[in-house]
Amino acid sequence: MDSDKSRRLYLGSFLTLAENLAGTNPKDPHSYLRMTHISPSPTTGVQVKWGSVSNRLYCLQRTDGLGATDADFTTVAQHIAGTPPENAYSNAFAANTNT
Repeated sequence: MDSDKSRRLYLGSFLTLAENLAGTNPKDPHSYLRMTHISPSPTTGVQVKWGSVSNRLYCLQRTDGLGATDADFTTVAQHIAGTPPENAYSNAFAANTNT
């Protein structure tokens, strides 16, 4: 087997594993992790919602910049149990500090 074909097979297997771990369907182009709602509020901070599946734990992170690297993210909450069909999380301390 040539190395290019081996890489494609490996990558395909890796992506399928990642999809299975995330609880998404690799055969469905509309099945992917995404935020479904983001709502800022001066009294409750920010509420975010995302599609979720059972038997999964989620980690919510934030950053101040769109061009952020992994090092620029801060964990807001972790070990959030999936509550299908959607999870919601509010963070009163996520107020924008930019002036």
